[in-house]
Amino acid sequence: LILLAGALIGGGLWLRNRGQRWEAFIAHLNRQTGVVVTRVEKTGGVRHIFGLRDPLAVDPQSLLADTGLPADKVAWHWRPYHDLAPELVMARIRHRLKPPDGVTLQLQGGRLEMKGFARHRWIQAAKQLSAGLLSISEVDMQAVKDIDLIQASGEAERLAAKTLYFTLGSFEIDADGALVLSDVVATIERLTTLSRETGVAIHITIIGHTDESGSRTKNLALAQKRAEVVREHLIRQGVPPHHLQAVGISSHAAAAAPTEANEALLRSVTFHAVKNG
Repeated sequence: LILLAGALIGGGLWLRNRGQRWEAFIAHLNRQTGVVVTRVEKTGGVRHIFGLRDPLAVDPQSLLADTGLPADKVAWHWRPYHDLAPELVMARIRHRLKPPDGVTLQLQGGRLEMKGFARHRWIQAAKQLSAGLLSISEVDMQAVKDIDLIQASGEAERLAAKTLYFTLGSFEIDADGALVLSDVVATIERLTTLSRETGVAIHITIIGHTDESGSRTKNLALAQKRAEVVREHLIRQGVPPHHLQAVGISSHAAAAAPTEANEALLRSVTFHAVKNG
């Protein structure tokens, strides 16, 4: 009898302790951000837990594993909802936008501000995805710098610094000119790659120049011929023709400053890249 009484008392204490552990677990679960337990029912030794759970909230199953309570004695019945707790709102934003490492996000009230550097495609996608974010009334992306467009501007500046010189009255490309055009081809290839990445069309104007040693009509024809010869050379090197335009101009800078450097510049071809879109 004494042993039986002890077993009954021990069993009762064990059941009571286990019941308290379940109650503590339910209370702990209900304190989690994004989790709302609405009711608990026990049927056939299984606890049925009903409630609301944000998809980005903690996994209740993982919390149960930490308690040592039997996982096969619980059944979950969750309905999804979106909790407006700031940490879950920010987690939802990150999950949707997937910002690169170079971009920081800051949420103040209903205003989302982004800063940093990102590729062009991500910026365009983020502008569209931001429009559907819950609890966000304003999105500011002005401080996000477009890496691809920055690189394109740098390549355009490098291209503008290239100059191909000709001898008096000539439109033949010499060995030094061929070396210059090799660098020009490499620069244009980088520009066209960036054009494909960004969807921004890039056009390159090849500008032929002449000095004022002959008639204006002759000079314009020579300037145009220099530009066209360079364009044909670039096309043979693989540059897409639709990116290139050849233009000849008659220059007058030598009259204002007739130096040897200016005279050489007027017998040259220069390059100008512009982006459209």
